[in-house]
Amino acid sequence: MDPRRLRAISRGAVAVSAAAALAITLAPGGWIDPAASVQDAAWHLLVFAALGASLALAYATSEAARRSPRRTLVMVLLAIWLVAASTELLQERIPGRQPELADWAASVSGGVLGFLLAGPALRALLRSRGG
Repeated sequence: MDPRRLRAISRGAVAVSAAAALAITLAPGGWIDPAASVQDAAWHLLVFAALGASLALAYATSEAARRSPRRTLVMVLLAIWLVAASTELLQERIPGRQPELADWAASVSGGVLGFLLAGPALRALLRSRGG
């Protein structure tokens, strides 16, 4: 597949997964039972794992990562951290929602886990296809 097309797909995947993360974490309360904190943490973990995996695709196809892999990796991890922190802080203003450190930790863990699990597989796939 053409590298430019892969980069476009990766940008789309990041946009869709980021929108899903924002929609799920910033929806007004009531759709998850407040007593089910494990269920809430699982949602945070899963939605941010999808974001992390899409960021891994963007990283694997990035010219910036090719030029400066460590710097780009730090920027990706910082982005996961900031999106997770921002969503928790914004929940203060949403009816039925409240920021929780456990949710932030689940979000960051999910994002990093998604990135770490998807990254090597994507890089191997791209190498095997000559991308």
